[in-house]
Amino acid sequence: MDESIIDQETFLFIYENVCIFNNIPYSDTDIEDDNITGENYKIIYLINKMVQEIVNLTNRHKFPEPLKYLVVDLVTNDYMVIKNEQTPDTNQNITSMSEAGRSISFGATSTWQTKYNKLLEQQMNDNIAQINKFKLLYKVECPYGKN
Repeated sequence: MDESIIDQETFLFIYENVCIFNNIPYSDTDIEDDNITGENYKIIYLINKMVQEIVNLTNRHKFPEPLKYLVVDLVTNDYMVIKNEQTPDTNQNITSMSEAGRSISFGATSTWQTKYNKLLEQQMNDNIAQINKFKLLYKVECPYGKN
């Protein structure tokens, strides 16, 4: 979590709600743990990526706090896509087909990264009207320092 982009309270709100929606055990200290692994790491990564994407789209330095509910929904959807891609039962696609011999082969796809990037792009396009409400025409910086 980059505290220069999003404050800890907002990040924790998003993290807790995504974990609750996906029935994942969590603790408030997860976001400060550098050695976190498993499902919690994936959720933290997805939140960071989504927050950074929104900050870039809105042309801001800080994450607009009213969009936290949107991020909860988007990250929950993203997590479900990644979870389904890693489950072999739901990740079966037809990889080959033969008409004369009437044979079909099923196999798992290895392109979940491509699918995730397309999903992220589609989600941003679907919610662009809501995100654009917080968009600045240009970034304003103080010429005398950070504050």
